[in-house]
Amino acid sequence: MEQYEVPQFMQAKDRILGPLSFAQVVLFLAVCGFLFIMFMFLKFIFWIALATPVFLVAVFFSFYKVNGRPMTAFTSSIFHYMGNSQTYVWKKELDADITDAGTAPEQIIPNIHIKIVETPETQNQQQPRIATTERVQEISEMLNIDT
Repeated sequence: MEQYEVPQFMQAKDRILGPLSFAQVVLFLAVCGFLFIMFMFLKFIFWIALATPVFLVAVFFSFYKVNGRPMTAFTSSIFHYMGNSQTYVWKKELDADITDAGTAPEQIIPNIHIKIVETPETQNQQQPRIATTERVQEISEMLNIDT
């Protein structure tokens, strides 16, 4: 018995009028209605001057895609981005753990104030002891290791 691959994750829009989807048909009907109303009120030469760019914008919005997204969705994202406020957060104090070992933060960034916050976890931890050479010699003799 032959096996056939079944297509999955198809995201094709339903075509209702030839090659046009529902959204494209609605857009063209709205533009045609607007241009018909303008035809009734304007002289023909002015109507042509108005109808040409409006129709070209409608075609552009119907068929052009930016990064695989319809132009209407792209334009909506642009207006959403421009309409909302952008908040930029900058933390003035540096944590002690992000500075280079052996380099004082004042040498990296002048006029900086470092705030070290003691959390309950850091308060309970013991600070590591620095081993002196005598202590290392003593431990190596106890373990019988030549250094």
